[in-house]
Amino acid sequence: MQSIHVYGLVRQILVQLPGQFQQGYPLFFQIQQVYIAQKDGNGLGRSNVLISANRQPGSYIGGATTNALDPAENDFVQVEEWYHFVVAHDGDEENLIFYVNGEPSDLNPQFPGRNGVESATGLWVIGSHKNQAGQFFEGMLDEIAFYEGVLSEDRIQAHYAAAFDDAGTPGDFDGDDLLTAADIDRLSTAVRDGLTDSIFDLNGDNQVNDLDRSYWVETLKSTYFGDANLDGVFTSSDLVEVFTFGQYEDGQATNSGWASGDWNGDAEFDSSDFVTAFTNGGYEMPPRAANVAVVPEPAGLSLLAIALCIMHQRLRRRK
Repeated sequence: MQSIHVYGLVRQILVQLPGQFQQGYPLFFQIQQVYIAQKDGNGLGRSNVLISANRQPGSYIGGATTNALDPAENDFVQVEEWYHFVVAHDGDEENLIFYVNGEPSDLNPQFPGRNGVESATGLWVIGSHKNQAGQFFEGMLDEIAFYEGVLSEDRIQAHYAAAFDDAGTPGDFDGDDLLTAADIDRLSTAVRDGLTDSIFDLNGDNQVNDLDRSYWVETLKSTYFGDANLDGVFTSSDLVEVFTFGQYEDGQATNSGWASGDWNGDAEFDSSDFVTAFTNGGYEMPPRAANVAVVPEPAGLSLLAIALCIMHQRLRRRK
């Protein structure tokens, strides 16, 4: 990934990216019209990210302009406002996926023009049309980034949350003033992706890592690893609940979250999550608010063995 920070009024910047680059690029803008455009180079697959004539964020890919939102229902881009815009190309399905302010467009998926997404090796132009002779950028651009793969929705929302941090409830990354499974999942995504935004540095050590996940669980939420439903305790009901999702070692990559058994933050539900939960000693302990001087009994590994036996029994019954 390469990123460029642009402050103030800029005419144009040329960017050389490695290889052929078509998959995804997020953008902040505060403008009336803008282009991030690719020059022709070898090939005709140039792409533009733009504000269309009807003030909608969109793209020009494959010979056609596509709006991210329905112009009939959205009077969108306003001056003196910041927006977060992501356009991603799914090469398997040959479609375009748009996100505006962290949320997927209701029009997803959309499709490039008749030429599809073609190869091109030209420089990327930031601040004008590819010809560098018009449609100049007027306003501010920040946090422009190009990625070699399609960003997950969790990662896009994590970037949006980090950029629009309003110093609200610590650990609340979706702005609903609650600490929910969606928030710990977003923090886990930030840790996996190596984000360093201060909003995710919950314990204030200038790093974003598993210590911040522990801080979210144990200090901010006052609960335990393994508390799938986040009711403040880790009991057998949590074990029953996670298995109802059917994601234990299901072979589908990164499809699990806190509520479905991913307690170690790798987006998978497997035996390592039971190790994380039981070695933290919270099984059948009272709520943390009433647990000031209680020392956990050294039964974590035996409880883990019991849980794994229950798990294998459930798997055999399903077969």
